[in-house]
Amino acid sequence: MQFLSTLNENPAKVNLQPSGITALLVAPTSSGKTTVTVQFATYGAARILRLAIGDSSSTITDRQLVYTSALKDHIIVSVKPKSPFVPLPEFTSRITSKLVERLIHTNKKLRTIDVSEIEAEVQKDLDRAFNKAMNTHAEYSLLEKDVVENAVNSLTTPVASFLKKYGIEIYNHAANGLDVNEATKNSKKLREAIKAKLLQFIHDNDDIQMILDQVYSQLNDSLDRYFHSYFDPEKKSGDGYFFKIIDLNVLPADREFIQAFFSNNNVHKGARLSIEVLCEEIIIHVPMNDNLVEMILANKMARSKNTLNRSVFEDFNREHVSITLLDTQGMFHAATDEELEADRLRQMLYNTRYDALIFLTPMSGNSNDAKFQTLLTHELSKYKKNVPVFFLCNKADEYADKLRKEDTTSSSDTLDDLFGISEPASQLSVLNRVLNKAEENTQPYIKALDERDQGKAIVLPVMFKDPVHQQDKEDLYRCGSDSVIKTMVDTIEESLLQAATFIQFKYHNDMGSSQRPFEVNQNKLVQYLLESWTKVETNNQVKKPALENIYHNLGRRPQGNGFNALVVRLKRGEGWDSNIRADYYINHDSFHIRFPANLANLVSPEFLAKLVYEAIDFHGKFEDSDLTKIFSPINHYFMWGKNRFVSDVLYQQTFAKAWSRYYSNTAVFNEFLKESEQLFLITPEQLSIYADHLPFDNQEPPAGTEVLHKIVTALQRQLEAALSFLFNMHVYKQ
Repeated sequence: MQFLSTLNENPAKVNLQPSGITALLVAPTSSGKTTVTVQFATYGAARILRLAIGDSSSTITDRQLVYTSALKDHIIVSVKPKSPFVPLPEFTSRITSKLVERLIHTNKKLRTIDVSEIEAEVQKDLDRAFNKAMNTHAEYSLLEKDVVENAVNSLTTPVASFLKKYGIEIYNHAANGLDVNEATKNSKKLREAIKAKLLQFIHDNDDIQMILDQVYSQLNDSLDRYFHSYFDPEKKSGDGYFFKIIDLNVLPADREFIQAFFSNNNVHKGARLSIEVLCEEIIIHVPMNDNLVEMILANKMARSKNTLNRSVFEDFNREHVSITLLDTQGMFHAATDEELEADRLRQMLYNTRYDALIFLTPMSGNSNDAKFQTLLTHELSKYKKNVPVFFLCNKADEYADKLRKEDTTSSSDTLDDLFGISEPASQLSVLNRVLNKAEENTQPYIKALDERDQGKAIVLPVMFKDPVHQQDKEDLYRCGSDSVIKTMVDTIEESLLQAATFIQFKYHNDMGSSQRPFEVNQNKLVQYLLESWTKVETNNQVKKPALENIYHNLGRRPQGNGFNALVVRLKRGEGWDSNIRADYYINHDSFHIRFPANLANLVSPEFLAKLVYEAIDFHGKFEDSDLTKIFSPINHYFMWGKNRFVSDVLYQQTFAKAWSRYYSNTAVFNEFLKESEQLFLITPEQLSIYADHLPFDNQEPPAGTEVLHKIVTALQRQLEAALSFLFNMHVYKQ
């Protein structure tokens, strides 16, 4: 197939980020989400995907699964690695957290005990620190044991000597800064103070820094080699994804990769940790179930009276059909804090682009169901999107089996039963009781949506395996996965067709239809960026408030929870306010990072319109000369795209680099602010120099324009993503 052959021969010409119909899948952890994703794939692909099904918490990193008719016998796994794989402050924290406990319990003995005794204890501490079992923080477990052992051995003597030499001073500094009742062994404040003082001593000690840098770099290099042993560094798509192609007809050739990637991640039970723990983004292209392809094409043929005759699931060229499932990490997987999970749910509901919403509400529950129901009911009472909302009540087979067992138990061993005059345990069929149970379980959600008149709610009991009783197999046929998925796909298509607007596009005569129909003109992009950058409005809405916010926060010392929350928000392209009690957290400060919103203001509708109308070279002509029909979907995309733009600039190209160079959260935080400051101090001269040297052809930008390059490349990436969205969702080839 052309898509696959182009990817093999010239991957830089292929973008792997999907831009078609997308459904968001949300559920509590351990509810069967991965099982749902299998149902859309062909049998051969499903066999691979099932390897990731586990008893609990199998999804570590959110992923997009693209089910497409462009593939028949291959799976394409494409990823972007984390940068860094393990942040330097986290690496340092693994060491210092153990040293804090060591100082609390042995500080008085440090003068008298021999350094060899300290070494023995430190080695045990470091062994535990670098062999974590929690799958979301077990990156080093991917490495060979001797690599981790060498790291521990390299650290043991220097760390023990550092502790012997400075331990008492560190402890006394920390304890003397607290009230007597705050400096007890069980005091959280004492631990915070010791950790802060430890990091300060590390920051001021070149010898310990040198060994930490050396071991951190060695481990990071080892993780990089491990990652690229599965993803060829030379195989990179046009939008920056490393990829691996699995031939389903020759599985033994890719056995090692399949085992390394498709794991249920239950490391507590001996399962292998998936390489996904090293990935920031994951996209998996999978051959679509043949029945689903046929159904979509049959629906298209049934609408043949429509002169357009394009399915919403087709791509721009009308050559293939696809649908993407956004499979998210289960709710309450890595956090028990309900407010953190509520924030994550709001992020998924409102800051993610999707055309349909799927909630998994198992009929055979788990410990997180009650929390999920409370959380989801509350959020749906405020829901503001008019898209199909499916409630998949999975495990209907298990519920049917449970009903049969209860019926058998309640009707056996009675006198009536002995004489053959017993009545059925229930006058309702198992099917009706399954349907009633599904309605009962989802009633709070439906009520919440109905009160706001938002979304088209559909309750669908579903089973992914047969119930035990033969009669139930026949009665529950409508709950089978094929039937349920058909209902979902039909509903999504009907919903989208009601508002579908398609524009015809014809390639220029000298252009091949295999070529991408558009190209972002970098020279014009920079030209109009210069125009926008020097406007009074940009100064008032972008540069000035951003710089004021940065200067307001410089020098602050973020507390751990606030810092972690900031990291999460920066990945989303957002800021964060952290307000803490100054009298309690004496070594930390509140902070208020708001300038990401100022950077987002750069992508105003006026600036965006200028780029769309003037800075895009289309390799063809639209039938409709009204270009507002083109701009409207792009402007709609940038409701999310501007956050991705901000995330690209501030997290991926700025924060992540500081995260790999500095030992403490405070140092990372302040370096991030200093680097971000330069973004808002870009001068017209820098823009002119940059423009004069275009194009770069994979070379570095001119000296002094590196910070500008962040904005230009991020803006170009989001423009290309928006244009792909436009063509695949709203344009068809003549």
